[in-house]
Amino acid sequence: MKEKTVEKWDDVYLLQENAYEWFSQSEDINNEVVIALTKTNMFKGKVVLEIGCGSGRYTQHLAKFANNYYALDISSPLLELAKKKCYKIKKIEYLRNSAERIPLPDHSVDIIFSSWAMIMEPLSLRRRVFKEANRVIKKCGEIIIIDNYWKGQFMDMRGSYEKRKAKANINWINKRGFVTTNILDSKFYFPNKAECITNLRYIFGNKISKFLENFNSKYLEHKILINRKKI
Repeated sequence: MKEKTVEKWDDVYLLQENAYEWFSQSEDINNEVVIALTKTNMFKGKVVLEIGCGSGRYTQHLAKFANNYYALDISSPLLELAKKKCYKIKKIEYLRNSAERIPLPDHSVDIIFSSWAMIMEPLSLRRRVFKEANRVIKKCGEIIIIDNYWKGQFMDMRGSYEKRKAKANINWINKRGFVTTNILDSKFYFPNKAECITNLRYIFGNKISKFLENFNSKYLEHKILINRKKI
């Protein structure tokens, strides 16, 4: 049971924006998600809502293709970081709101994009978020959810409970019409080992100590899933 509670995602996201930004800038170092999503120009000329934009890790790359781009997040400090990162892109509107109360009209966006944000806990909150997403998406629109594949080095580090939970989360959205279209071979990049150990241990707890003892690379393999649902 202890393994279920050691990860500090909520603390990092809501209270430690610098730690979150460090983690965000370390992940998907080759922008595999951006490459996969932009090769077909699917964002071109569209009204896009990003749920959980965080510090703008993907916002800075995707917003420039859209006609209008709404970047929604519950964290004011992270939104400020996103604004700084995306200051040259004038068509972004930043929304400081919970994903269960999106301040947009019914059927007003063509695409909803979310990376590691919509599959929330508890389940009751997740259901409200998906209901709200279905409210604002246009007919013939599309919802894209980025999340973790349960295989690979990153999930091995996090342990068996998190791997089972990741698989259950994807099964949950698959049952609701989402199709996993891509499995991306991505990487985290950690140029400073001491900083890497300090930050990863803070986020994931002492359960990863054994993994870190044998971790001597600047790269950590991370398999990412792209899940899509056409409305």
